[in-house]
Amino acid sequence: MTGCATPKAHDGKVDTCNLTKPPKEARKYETHAALLLGYPDKIPNNYTGCHATWLAESAMINGVEQLMKSHLLLMLKLNGGKVSRVELHEPHEDTIVCEFNKNQELTLGSAEVCMPYSRWQPNEELINND
Repeated sequence: MTGCATPKAHDGKVDTCNLTKPPKEARKYETHAALLLGYPDKIPNNYTGCHATWLAESAMINGVEQLMKSHLLLMLKLNGGKVSRVELHEPHEDTIVCEFNKNQELTLGSAEVCMPYSRWQPNEELINND
C-alpha cells in the first residue's frame, strides 16, 4: 500500500467515478479506529470527477503491509471543484445520496444528513494549488 510518497495531482487517466477498489496510489489515512484510503490523493481546485474514500483492513504479510479488504465508504462527485453529488455507503445500510445544484442548494436527499453543504467540500490537504 502507498501513502508515504509525495502527493501529486490527479492526472485524469483513471475514471475516478467508477472505481470498485482503491488503486495502489490511494493515500492512507489512519485514525484511532480506522484505516481509510482516499483517491485521488490531490485534485486541482477546479476538478471535475470523483474522489473516493474506502474503509480498509490490512495485515502484515512477510513484513509488508497488504490490503486485505476494503469497503467504499464515500464517493464525492465534483464539477469544476464544487461537490454536486455525495454517496454515503455505510456497511450493511442503504446508500445515502445527496445532490446539490451549482448554487450549493440541496436538490436530492435529506437535509438532516446532507447539510451543511460545506461538510462535503474537499479540505485544503486534498486540493492541489500548484
